[in-house]
Amino acid sequence: MLPRKEAAVVYTATAAAVRQSAHQRIAEAASGGGGGGDAAAAPSGAPAAASTTAAAAVAQQDGAAAAGGGPSVPTVTAAAVAALRRAAGVYGYLAEQLLPELGGGAAGGAGGDRPLELLPAAARCMQALCLAEAQALMAAAAAAKGMSAATQRALHAGAVVLLRSAEEAAREAAAAAPPGLPLSDRLLRLLAASAAAHSARAHHCMALERQKEMELGEAEACCEECQRLLEGALRRVDRTDPASWAEGLKAQQTSASRLLAAVHKDRLGVTYQSLPKLTPDATANPAVRVAPDPFRPAAVRPLAPTAEQAKSGCALICHTPCCRALWRAASPAFVGPGAGEDPSGDSAWSR
Repeated sequence: MLPRKEAAVVYTATAAAVRQSAHQRIAEAASGGGGGGDAAAAPSGAPAAASTTAAAAVAQQDGAAAAGGGPSVPTVTAAAVAALRRAAGVYGYLAEQLLPELGGGAAGGAGGDRPLELLPAAARCMQALCLAEAQALMAAAAAAKGMSAATQRALHAGAVVLLRSAEEAAREAAAAAPPGLPLSDRLLRLLAASAAAHSARAHHCMALERQKEMELGEAEACCEECQRLLEGALRRVDRTDPASWAEGLKAQQTSASRLLAAVHKDRLGVTYQSLPKLTPDATANPAVRVAPDPFRPAAVRPLAPTAEQAKSGCALICHTPCCRALWRAASPAFVGPGAGEDPSGDSAWSR
């Protein structure tokens, strides 16, 4: 059998490729199918506000896609969500079964030559992040369909739950990281900013609910909390991060400011309601609508290496029979062009 560490590296690369394929679908749809432009503006891996902006851009392209025979918004969103769920399933398999067997225990202790991506805690973090990205797409799709503010609030609250789970796993991975090999600062900023942005969006939706019910005191309190959360998210974004992160958060700030101005005016001039002592918790009663797609790799029994391969050793990404067999076992989890193909060249692994 192929050594477990090499298998773990291949499955980790497979999960990353599946996740990237979902990002690419949204990026191409948001740019009108051209696949160009700022690729960072659309992937759901950006903070939640940028994900929502990307999904809104996809919604604007719906008419053009339908006229040109391209995929519709529900098709693109469903494919991206399915890919993210599939990637989460691969990461879940790694975290629960394969990686703990490499040593260091389920807590994710790292060996001297064990990279961070092979820690169980890192796999759990990526699993939760993939699910949060899928949940963000569902929330954005609900907004594009004109669903109620209550439904959107519950979906954003569900994304907050998943992102906080990813943050907890990231802290475990950071604690288990060997000296000199810290966890990515950008990943930590991504998780914190995304959780704050989704929480802000949930408060924005609750403000819309309360405005409709003429509970303008609570609506204004929710708007103020939304702005506070967005300011905190912007402080977490670094100048080295993609520009779309800050742009999405600022666009959400603009929307929240308009709603706050309207609610404040009506509260003082119509209902004369006072502000509540405690801000309503918009993240209560979350609705998590995504789950990992279970991943079960097929049994792989590679052929015996030739004399030349035995002399040089089997590289991980090569064209030896064992690597081709492992690729075939992993290929059901791969989404996008070339699914199920043997990697006859480096391009199959770089998709």
